[in-house]
Amino acid sequence: MDDIDKVAHYLKNSSDVVDRSDFKIPHTSWTECIRYVLDLSSTADVKEEVKSFKSAAKWLPDKGAARINQLSLRKLTSSEIIKKADDQIRTGNIQEALLYYDYAVMVLKKAGNSRQIGKLLLIIGDAYCKMGNFSLALSAYEGAELYFSKDNNENDKAELAYSRGVCFQLWGKHKEGYDYLLMAYELFSNVRNLDKAHKTLSRMSLSLSFLEPEDAIKACNEALEFFEQQKAVFTDKLLKKS
Repeated sequence: MDDIDKVAHYLKNSSDVVDRSDFKIPHTSWTECIRYVLDLSSTADVKEEVKSFKSAAKWLPDKGAARINQLSLRKLTSSEIIKKADDQIRTGNIQEALLYYDYAVMVLKKAGNSRQIGKLLLIIGDAYCKMGNFSLALSAYEGAELYFSKDNNENDKAELAYSRGVCFQLWGKHKEGYDYLLMAYELFSNVRNLDKAHKTLSRMSLSLSFLEPEDAIKACNEALEFFEQQKAVFTDKLLKKS
């Protein structure tokens, strides 16, 4: 193995960066080896840098060279990292995108941007959901809820409730899914985001046949009320036009 692979192997198998090693590159301490391969400054805290490195690279645990390549992210802004992640999502590389999003969260935590962290954790949860990793998705949503609670933005809470509802729905847990989708519908309605409210009602309809009759009836009534309100709006527009 070359130096990069040796460091990757060490990081994978050692719980302590400085005090323990399975093997060493001859005549080089692990601290200095890691400092060199990770391109750290002479004043950098090796333990802290490796901790960050392991967090950013956790999705590629067996590929030393690929892990090291992710260090280029350290020179990018959070916006540039997120753009890279978004590009990966557009091309269908969800797992690669997760690595970038995860690193962006770490960068934003240092900056203390709570709402942006919450939004990224929501995106991470949605990515897990697309992969079918529903428990990991829900864990990411819990993190998003924690950060959204600091900002108290109703639309963010609605988006989170919608994502949780879809996650439970795809998991086959339709009652839980319905409860969160109903919450999302009410929140979207409160902030007058009618497009999202309509989208949520459409999503709720997918669970109707799996619900208890009283819940299914309630969902239908919510939909009827929404469309009656919309009908009134368009009727008013028609009357003004004539």
